Amino acid sequence: MVFPYLKGPLSLAFLIGMLHHINNFTLPFVLFGVPAPSDVELLPILTYVTSFQSFRFGLSAAMAFISLILIAIPLFVYLRAVKLDDAETPGGKK
Repeated sequence: MVFPYLKGPLSLAFLIGMLHHINNFTLPFVLFGVPAPSDVELLPILTYVTSFQSFRFGLSAAMAFISLILIAIPLFVYLRAVKLDDAETPGGKK
């Protein structure tokens, strides 16, 4: 069976796709404009509206920090999965 061998690559592809789409600002902003319909109220759009239209900079900074946390958790899982956080030393030994 081929399917057990696809578990790793598919989970990494899912994780990379999730990282890309969590913080996607451009597509909803261009398609729907501001203010966006209630069905399209995403965290990046809400952060933008709170900051630059309502001028509530403290709340928008908190929202941006929550967005950073939501991105950082899957990012660390991804980095651990592909072992990019381990630096290679000269000579080929770790």
